[in-house]
Amino acid sequence: MEDRSLWEEFTTGLGRGIDTTQALGYGLAALAGDATGWDWLRDKGAEGYARNMQQAGENAASVRFTEIDSGGDILQWAAGGLGELLPTFASMIAGGGVGGAVGRAVLPQVGKAAVKKVTGKALTRQAKLNAANALREAGE
Repeated sequence: MEDRSLWEEFTTGLGRGIDTTQALGYGLAALAGDATGWDWLRDKGAEGYARNMQQAGENAASVRFTEIDSGGDILQWAAGGLGELLPTFASMIAGGGVGGAVGRAVLPQVGKAAVKKVTGKALTRQAKLNAANALREAGE
C-alpha cells in the first residue's frame, strides 16, 4: 500500500464508507424486489450493490488492523476507520431525525385521542358511581 497522510487516509475511508452505505441501500432494494416479486427492483438493487462494493474495495485502507506495527500505523488505521464510519453515523442520525419529526407530528394526535378516550371512560365511570351513591343515599 502507498503511504498516505492522516487526512488522505480519512478521506479514503470516507469514500469507502459512502460506497458501503450506498451498497446497503441498494441491497435493501434488492431484498424488497425479491420479496415482492418485482424483478426490476431486485436486479437494479443487486447491480447497485455490486457496483458500490467494488468501488469500496478500490478505496482500501493502507493499514489493516492485523498489520499494525507502530503508533503511526494505529493512527492511520483509526483515521481510515473514522472516515469509513461517518456515513453510517450520518444515516443513523438522519433516520433518527426523520423518525423524531414523524413522532412529534403523529404521536401528539394519537396521545390526545388516547387521553380523551381514557378520560372519557374515567369520567363516565365516576359519574355512574356518583349516581349510584346518590340513589343509595336517597333510598336510605
